[in-house]
Formats: sequence, structure tokens, C-alpha cells
Amino acid sequence: MRIESMWIRSCRSFKVDDADLPAEARERLSAIRRFDGLRAAGCAERAALREVGVSRRTMHRWKAALAARVQRMLERQGLRLSVSTVGRILSRAIADGAVPPASLCEGRAKPKRPRKFNGWARRRKYGDKAERPGQLVQIDHMTVSRDGQTIKEFRAICPVSRFMVARAFSRATAFNAARFPAEVAEALPVPLESVQVDGGSEFMAGFEDACRNLGVALRILPPRRPQWNGCVERANRTARIEFWNLLDCDLTVEAVSERLLKHEFFYNYLRPHSAIDYRSPNDCLVDCEAAQPQCHMS
Repeated sequence: MRIESMWIRSCRSFKVDDADLPAEARERLSAIRRFDGLRAAGCAERAALREVGVSRRTMHRWKAALAARVQRMLERQGLRLSVSTVGRILSRAIADGAVPPASLCEGRAKPKRPRKFNGWARRRKYGDKAERPGQLVQIDHMTVSRDGQTIKEFRAICPVSRFMVARAFSRATAFNAARFPAEVAEALPVPLESVQVDGGSEFMAGFEDACRNLGVALRILPPRRPQWNGCVERANRTARIEFWNLLDCDLTVEAVSERLLKHEFFYNYLRPHSAIDYRSPNDCLVDCEAAQPQCHMS
């Protein structure tokens, strides 16, 4: 028998209620949601699994268990289907628009606006690489939450020297994002030639205008290419381990900014980095200046 369609009263009818789950099950469901969210945002599978902290085999086992739960819920309503059939029906329903994804039901994701290249920004092409400090500086932002407080951090990394600039804001708005290029240009010891960002809405409009006013070329990553922003993505992870996990103050812009500047100084002038032969970013800049024009990214 081939099932062409299935009547569903409401997508909320099949929502997993976290309050009814044991603590271990809630943790697994949270990991699945984080993994799916990262994948939907364009993160590679290996990077998403590394961020969640589970193996590929474990993630697929947890997802299979969740699908089995959905299967059992359908059986209670008189529908006896295999787990694979449930998966195919749901995939087809989501693709046809009959059932929205769970993240949309919960309001956790919004359709991205397509990027229009009619101004200063240009699409970054495959093979484009930074050859000197200040060229193709990678910019990204991340969210840090704790005890009901949230901070948005914008971070820039020079892929040649690993020199880092980070600033804390209360929200990741286009207005705050537009302030960041000037901060980077002022803090970077070398001229800021160009920056690359993902296709997030915060990097449109005001951010693009700010880059134009500074004369800084703006390059936009293609969809599903987070690995092209690998230096700043790795720096974000390092920041979570070495800064945010050790932070002992309230998550307010004033309190965090003071400590973030101290961390930035340590990161740029004292901390050795394996990617640049265990030198500090400042030492790398000095060596690059001494070696011009031979200095380039390995």
C-alpha cells in the first residue's frame, strides 16, 4: 500500500512536551534541536556534531528513538506505520508546505531574506584567500546566555595573523553590526582592506553602508559554506572555552566589555597560537612586516 497523504489535525498535536520527559531525554532532545538548528543554518555535519558534543552514530541513534516515539503516538490514533514511512511522510509534508518544521512552530527560526547584490557587497568566490594581514578579515557573531541574561558578541579575525577584535552588544541588530567595522578598523594594527561575512540579515543595509563609507570591500559567503569562515568559527569556540565559561560577572554590556578588552589584549599579545607556529598574533604581524612582500597565509 502506498500512502499519498495523511490528515493531521495540527502540527502542535505531535509536539514533544519537554516537561513530560525525564532529564536525560530532555538533554537528548535539546542536543537534537541544537544539531538541527546548526545544520539548518548551513553548518557542516562534522562541525555541528562537534559543537553539540556527540558522535554521528549517537546522534542518529537518538533521532531514531525520537522517530519511534512519533510512530507510537500515531499508533494510538489508529495509524500503524513504520518509522521510515513516518519520516518520508513528514519530509514530503514539510517540502510541500503542508506541515511547517518544528522550529517554525516554536518560533525559533525565520525564513532568511535572499541577499541582493546591488550595492557594495559582492559574493566571495571559491579560491579567494587572504594573502596579507588585513585582507579578507572574517567577521561573525554569537549569542551567550546565562541566568536569563543574553549578550551578543561580534568577533573579527585576521586569518593571516589571527589578530582578533571582539565587542559586546545587547542585541545583534543591523545598527550594532554597522558600528563594528569602524571598531575593527581602529583596533587592527594594519589597514583593513576587506571583510567577509555570512548572509545574515544583520550584515545587510547599515553594515554594508558602513563598509562602503570606510572603503572596505565586503564579501558575502555562499550559502552552506561556514567552513570558509573557519578562523572566526574556531575563535568563537575558543572564546566560549577560555573566556565565557570563566566569566564571573553579570552579562551586561558594561561589565562584559571591560573584561572582553582584557581578554582581547591577552589573545593578541600574549597567547601563543598553534596555527601560527605558537607565536602571538602581534608577533606574527611583526614578522610579516619584516618579511614583506613575501608574507602570505600558509
